[in-house]
Amino acid sequence: MQNINTLLITGGSSGIGEAITMKFLQNNYVVINLDIKINSTFDKMNNYKHYQLDLTNFELLQQTLNEVQQNYQISTIIANAGKHLAANIEETTIEQFHDLMRLNCEVNFYILKSLLPSLKKHGGTIVFIGSDQTVIVKPNSSAYIASKRAAEGLILSLVADYAKDNIRVISLASGTVDTPLYQNAIKNYADKSNTPLAEIKSNEAKCQPIGRIGNATEIAEMAFFVTQTSKIGYLTGARIAIDGGYTII
Repeated sequence: MQNINTLLITGGSSGIGEAITMKFLQNNYVVINLDIKINSTFDKMNNYKHYQLDLTNFELLQQTLNEVQQNYQISTIIANAGKHLAANIEETTIEQFHDLMRLNCEVNFYILKSLLPSLKKHGGTIVFIGSDQTVIVKPNSSAYIASKRAAEGLILSLVADYAKDNIRVISLASGTVDTPLYQNAIKNYADKSNTPLAEIKSNEAKCQPIGRIGNATEIAEMAFFVTQTSKIGYLTGARIAIDGGYTII
């Protein structure tokens, strides 16, 4: 069993997750990536293991977690996997609502329930890649907001139950970040609204007090920083906004 620093991340193949995976690999972590997507960039890198699976297949997820625990001692968990749905309640089907809740929230319950007994023995850090919408509300995001707030509540509740076991928990409230998911979302909006893509990008930048949207490496840098227990071990139970000032105005 590996005893060096080992990260388990969900959705570590693209977007913010890809940047986080790279950051931890560059800092000599073993990285275990649970993601349905493949990122060939990491395949030849030392200390990288990818389990390709649909995270919402809970039977397969449990089998995977059992295998992971037989081979690795996890020191850090980053709950990153998620998806967005641009729709209000009337436009959201019940199936879509349940899909978002399963991936954005319930997956985290299964992973934590499986890994917490081990983490209690040696401590560790859990980071939730949340959203500015755990703080504020944006239009056409009803199911997404519900799922992300539920997930943050679930994960931050660990502080009350497991701080005594030297398990730290931090939520990163990420703002608008340039990822493939973001690019797809604005393209869909452009097509739907007949608005030029360049205009949408310009408007998004203007909405941020800092004058631009974020990039995935900035979220990755913060995710790595908060996991460094030897430097900031007193930090737990925090929601840290990394959103260019969006939620403060």
